[in-house]
Amino acid sequence: MVTRISIWVAVAAWAGVIAGLLRGRRGRCLRFTWTIGLVAYLLHVMAAFAGFYRWSHAVAYAETARQTAEQTGFSSGFGLWLNYLVAALWGIDVARWWITGKVRPEGMMRKLWWGWHVFLAFMIFNGTIVFGHGPVRWYGVAIFTVLAAIAWRAMLKPLRD
Repeated sequence: MVTRISIWVAVAAWAGVIAGLLRGRRGRCLRFTWTIGLVAYLLHVMAAFAGFYRWSHAVAYAETARQTAEQTGFSSGFGLWLNYLVAALWGIDVARWWITGKVRPEGMMRKLWWGWHVFLAFMIFNGTIVFGHGPVRWYGVAIFTVLAAIAWRAMLKPLRD
């Protein structure tokens, strides 16, 4: 139960921050939401390792490979390493935001920052829509549909001004 609720909170936090950024928001509320998302994601990882994988990377890797084979026909546990990367990058981004007070980094780092968010969107899309079932899949469809509508509106706004 903790595993599911915590990932839903993390995904909702991500979606809320992305929606806020697309709408031009920059306040402390977004930074706090981003931090809550990280904490929820880390709680999700710990709950999954405790409840499903007996604190074993090998068990988690094998289960990830099995699930990937079920969905794609390609047996690989590489997705587990991508989840570790999400935790590290999210932690770095939260720390950067708190230290600098800026939503996005400047200069060349801005491209990496955008790449990070595209990567995270890819992971969330796969986790909810590709690998998700039932309500999880519909939760993902709803989130990406709403974000697409907000992005579309944001792109059209300069045309209306």
